[in-house]
Amino acid sequence: MKDIQFYDQSNIDTLIWPNTKEGALAKSFLLPLIKEGPEAFIQNAKTKLCVLALDDLIIPLTVNESEYNNCYLLSSYFIVHQLKDKFQNSSFLLKLLLKPLIALLSKILKLFKINKVVIINNWLMTTNLYPDLTDSQIKSITHCLKKKFPDHYYMFRSVNTYKNATTYNALNLEKFRLIPCRNVFLYDPSKENQLTQHQLRKQKKDTNKLKNKKYEVELAHSLSDAEITHLLHLYQNIYMDKYTKYSPLYTEKYLKNAVENGSIQLKLLKKEGKIYGVTGFLQKNGYILVPFFGYDTSVPQEEGLYRMLSSVIIDEINRVKLISHQGSGAGQFKKWRGFFEHLEYVAIFDHHLPLFRRLFWAASQKLTPLFFKK
Repeated sequence: MKDIQFYDQSNIDTLIWPNTKEGALAKSFLLPLIKEGPEAFIQNAKTKLCVLALDDLIIPLTVNESEYNNCYLLSSYFIVHQLKDKFQNSSFLLKLLLKPLIALLSKILKLFKINKVVIINNWLMTTNLYPDLTDSQIKSITHCLKKKFPDHYYMFRSVNTYKNATTYNALNLEKFRLIPCRNVFLYDPSKENQLTQHQLRKQKKDTNKLKNKKYEVELAHSLSDAEITHLLHLYQNIYMDKYTKYSPLYTEKYLKNAVENGSIQLKLLKKEGKIYGVTGFLQKNGYILVPFFGYDTSVPQEEGLYRMLSSVIIDEINRVKLISHQGSGAGQFKKWRGFFEHLEYVAIFDHHLPLFRRLFWAASQKLTPLFFKK
């Protein structure tokens, strides 16, 4: 069993952070959130943030009891909110039929204490990326959590086999339930020579639109308070208004902290001094992520702000030569530009819990593969 140390707000100052690139990123990103509490940085992230130190790894944990109105980064109960939102504009009759079913699902999930969970390696981003965790490391983590949180589920979000097969296999060996949860889109610059002519033409058109419309791409070295407020508004245009209000609601402090410590690199889409779009990049575990993204939705769609930002993203991927994880939305758009689909899993450990607490995830393990293709 590998030696493992647990840190939270009470003893985080005693942690000796690894002298590595990943260790520096972990310290700059996680330390403020642990000291001040995640809600100061993400309004709808009510949770306890802790870390495990294992070998040369820093692994953040979020610990929750219920918190049913949390953002989806922390809440499996989010499925109830998602169903309510999905059918909000349905016919009166359909809403009448579905209302008792959704209410029943709500009661069942609360009965199972579905949000009484420790989420492992939760960086409070829409995608969690993993180092290659071995079987002995997974075993040590699970053993530690059983002692500290004996009445919680243990969860790994966003597990895929494209680059994290070692972690996937280790979780499987330790009897985690590996449950398909979504199809995501990846871009691998090492396979650029496999792109079709159609995909290359789409990329070129996006790049030409950026040039022809006379927009500039500017790296943000510092931001005024007014610019930070504006960027958060652009983000909320997409994630809160277009997708779901249970997306992470970042605060001014979050964005200011990310820019100042360099954990997220922001590129701004500007024209005549005004910011029309933003995309934020973060390099981690051999991937390049886009954890922050937004644009001015009041501008007509024909202007092509989304296409121009897509060009900025692909250009950055090709520049750094890292695989990019682009979530699950806008599937056809991404496929036309060279992204490919890959199945992602949520891993659940519940064998230490009473039988009735295991029923929901056991049923999910049986049923959800019917709705996904590998």
